[in-house]
This record gives sequence, structure tokens and C-alpha cells, in this order.
Amino acid sequence: VFHVVPTIVEVGIVSAILLVKFGPSFVTVTSGTLLAYLLYTIRVTKWRSKYIRLKIMLENMASNRSIESLVNYEMVKYFNKEKTEVNRYDDALAGTNWSGVMQQTTLGMLNAGQGVILSIGLAAMMMLTARGVAA
Repeated sequence: VFHVVPTIVEVGIVSAILLVKFGPSFVTVTSGTLLAYLLYTIRVTKWRSKYIRLKIMLENMASNRSIESLVNYEMVKYFNKEKTEVNRYDDALAGTNWSGVMQQTTLGMLNAGQGVILSIGLAAMMMLTARGVAA
């Protein structure tokens, strides 16, 4: 609430200034850019949240396996299962590494898409400005 309301007020004020000073085409481009940015961010964030949850789950599993092995050290040693426990832990870490890569990859996709949307909006505003200057 403390971030959303001031942002909406600011967008309203900027839109009013653009409407009065430059006309409705600038407001349309600004509103369209903000709407596209918002929708893209929400959609991609919802999509990438599954990778974040997966990473947390796999990190917890790896942590639990390491603690279990340390707590049951005597039993692991007695049955000569060190290699098995190391393999279980390595498998858990491999999953954690993969989910971390996916989390970073999806973050890069989110940032790249946001940059493209803002660049398109900026280019449209520059074209409108150039057309106004030329006229």
C-alpha cells in the first residue's frame, strides 16, 4: 500500500502533465508502456516463482541429508556407507545447482524483457517528439 498508492498518484500527475503539455498520444504511449511492463513483470514473476520454490526445497533436502549423515555418523561408519551418503549429498547439491541456474536464467529473462518494453516505449516517445519538432 505504501508503494502502490504513491506510484499511482505519480503516474496520474505525470499523465495529466503530458496530456496538457503534449497531447493524448504521449499519455497513450506512457500508459501502454506501463501496462505492458506491469503485465509482463507479473506474468514472468509468477512463472519463475516455481524455480525459486524448487531451489528452496532442494536446499532444505541437501541440508537435511548432511545433518542426518552427521547425526548418524557411527551407523554410516559401522555399515561402511560413506560412499552412499556422499552420493546422496552430491545428488542433492546437483539439483540445487540446477535450480539456482534456472532461477538466475529466469531473472535474466525478466530483466531483459523489462528492458525491451521500456526501450520500445522510449523509442515511441522519441518518435512522437521528433514528429512534433518536425511539424
